[in-house]
Amino acid sequence: MPSWKRPAKVFAASFLLLFTLNWQEGGTNPNSRFAAMRAMAVDGRFEIDAYKDWTIDWAKPKNGHYYSNKAPGAALIAVPVAAVLEKIAPLNDLTTGPSRWYKFLLSWIFQIVPFLVIGVFLLEKAAEEGASRTAEMFAALALFFGNTASYFMPTYFGHGLAAIFALLLYWALRTRNYSLAGLFFGWGLLTDYGFALLALPSVIIFFLQNRRTPRGRIMRKMLSVMLGGLFPGFLWVLYHTHCFGSPFSISQNYQNPVFLKEGGQSGSLSSVIEVFPSPTVVLQLLFGSKRGILFTQPWMLLVIPIGIFSRSVRIPMELRWLGILGFFELLWMNASFSGWHGGGSAGPRYMCLVFPLIALMAIYVYDAQKPWVRRTLWVMVLCSTVLGGLIYSGEIMASEVIPLWTFYLKPLSIKFPSASWAAFLGFLGILLIAKRMIPRDGPSIS
Repeated sequence: MPSWKRPAKVFAASFLLLFTLNWQEGGTNPNSRFAAMRAMAVDGRFEIDAYKDWTIDWAKPKNGHYYSNKAPGAALIAVPVAAVLEKIAPLNDLTTGPSRWYKFLLSWIFQIVPFLVIGVFLLEKAAEEGASRTAEMFAALALFFGNTASYFMPTYFGHGLAAIFALLLYWALRTRNYSLAGLFFGWGLLTDYGFALLALPSVIIFFLQNRRTPRGRIMRKMLSVMLGGLFPGFLWVLYHTHCFGSPFSISQNYQNPVFLKEGGQSGSLSSVIEVFPSPTVVLQLLFGSKRGILFTQPWMLLVIPIGIFSRSVRIPMELRWLGILGFFELLWMNASFSGWHGGGSAGPRYMCLVFPLIALMAIYVYDAQKPWVRRTLWVMVLCSTVLGGLIYSGEIMASEVIPLWTFYLKPLSIKFPSASWAAFLGFLGILLIAKRMIPRDGPSIS
């Protein structure tokens, strides 16, 4: 088969085309990052005082200045490009915020394209290890169209960028490039504070890989990890000390009081995150119609148990630990957080940085399953893809109180803009392509 006809490349090209035709701005959340970006690129400072009205997502510590209340990684990594764009042609309106094209271009450069390149690379590496063409097709659909992280790639929430760093961390650990592992973990933590929960599986992976390594060599490898994380670590200390007075202090303590009034999402971490998760919220995140995985990416509820219990599935150890343990850690954290629903969100966004890892896991899981399991997986991933089409023909910011499918099916009764129709029809085309690949009885080996 010609390389360009590989399923991963076909779906990546489809992703690029559809999400370029119709993308989502995302409202006030990305604007907080763009405000920080503008302040750094144009004013040479972290304070967003001049751009506070772009967003309600700000923090105001005791020094009286305003800062973005988001983890700074997405803004920091884009600052060099933003500075160049500002010199070529200022694309921001000081009263209403950044223009649509400014937002799109930076999302395209730092999320969409890297996600596609890395996704294709990892899928094809997995296919080289013996996965069938159909398994590659299934995993590509799950990765590019069937999970919450993929929905956020065209918007600069930071979730897409954090998911990219999770994929890069997996590959660095698998290839035992520990300096890159330290670098990617550091940038992931700068981008999404929840990335800290991948520290435990990363440490477990490190010691499993080196359980027979002499102590002296282990110390040198640990030093490589620390050297790799040195630059993002320096940025962490610089940013948080300057803005919030200490490298151990984040914006949570100083958020816009509106979040305190709307449900206790500001204050000290101990006041907004409980030690033990709420069983009700766990059930909502797994099976609830408003944010639950069952209604957004149901294929995951099969892939994860198979990955845990099936002895016939050979998943790379690094992927198993990062994907599965990371999933349950993020579930625990999200269910312990007072704002577990993620505001107006198309799915459980506080957990989604590991979802692409589980999609990659699917390529190893698929071929070992019985025909009825494979068919069930296809039905599930196609449902996720239909939801993706509805999201991108509608709005990435969903209601907190209406079930997701109800929220996204309702606009079908009114006239879509032409770009939205193009996006939705494009998703239906993706489904037709995928349908031709579904095996009737067994895996289709390349």
